[in-house]
Amino acid sequence: MDILLELPLLNALGVAGVLVLALVRLWHNRGDNPSHGTARAPLSKWMVAYVALSVIGYAFTFKALNDVRLVPERVVTSSSPLPDEIRNEITSYYTDNASDVASYAEGNVRSYLTFSFKPASKRKPTEGNCVGYAAMLNKAIRYGISRNDIKGIRCEHVRGTVTIWGVDICKILGIFGPFFKDHDFVRITFADGRTEVYDASLRYIKHHWLMDF
Repeated sequence: MDILLELPLLNALGVAGVLVLALVRLWHNRGDNPSHGTARAPLSKWMVAYVALSVIGYAFTFKALNDVRLVPERVVTSSSPLPDEIRNEITSYYTDNASDVASYAEGNVRSYLTFSFKPASKRKPTEGNCVGYAAMLNKAIRYGISRNDIKGIRCEHVRGTVTIWGVDICKILGIFGPFFKDHDFVRITFADGRTEVYDASLRYIKHHWLMDF
């Protein structure tokens, strides 16, 4: 973390994000009400997603403040190739700490993939949505843990939701289409039952859609 924003400012960002979502929703429905006269075209759902995901991505960077929570709901079975570029990076990374492996893998997947709203049939191998990011990250972490012979760790691709300041963002965005109704990420579980979550897609959004503080 390069700089820590004060809590009041971060809360202000959250309030602003919620207001933006509310205003966009009202504007989206404006053409359905004849009392408004001439109907206006609704704003693109992709712009709504951009705004919302940007707010989430920014706040996720400051997860030490517990403003953003990734809430797993079920384990997903996935398969993803591990690009040689990432495999080589992880192969040369030596540690006995599973958290370090996961963080290193998260950074590599974030750098390799570009977030995309395109359907799977039209995406390049270096493009992905949250499902693709989670699948590749799961593969990368598993490889790193095995490579470093770290025992007692379970790594899983999970699907769930994202909450920010207690608000279920996926539930809000779900009104614009099934693409937004849930979110995929990775959870690692330690032998003592502790869990940690990692999300390369939100990291990408923070670094590439927003100013990199």
